[in-house]
Amino acid sequence: MIQAMDDEMQLIVAAVKARHPGWDTANLCRPLVQCLVFHYAELIGDPTNIFTILRTNKGYAKHHITYKKVGEGLVVPDVKHKFFTTDLPFGLVIYKDIAIELGVATPVIDELIRWNQKMVSKEFMLADGTLAGKNVGEAVLPSKFGGIAAAVAAATQ
Repeated sequence: MIQAMDDEMQLIVAAVKARHPGWDTANLCRPLVQCLVFHYAELIGDPTNIFTILRTNKGYAKHHITYKKVGEGLVVPDVKHKFFTTDLPFGLVIYKDIAIELGVATPVIDELIRWNQKMVSKEFMLADGTLAGKNVGEAVLPSKFGGIAAAVAAATQ
């Protein structure tokens, strides 16, 4: 899922580059493997692929998700943890908004948004794929600030 999500993000980046070829998009969103190796090179035991990078990255060893006991020997992740509450409104929803503007299909990102928003009892994206859910005001939507064209204009000034 992570690699498929990153593949969709790279389609979004390619669409931005196609629409604004003169804009320096070098750091817009590097492929995740490149990004992780760049930031954690000395901490990664096996840089073969996304799976091995995530499994052998010592930088993640100190990241702990809290769990709640829900029965004898049963636990579930605490969805109030920042991994669940911030990655959606300040991450995936931003990419989804840009994808909508550029006409890029994002079935994997959509699936992840639906899964995550259900876990945290929020609604950013509706069943039809639009970002019009009751909690969308809690998310960052580039379209509310003029979209990609405004970002390009601001970055080139």
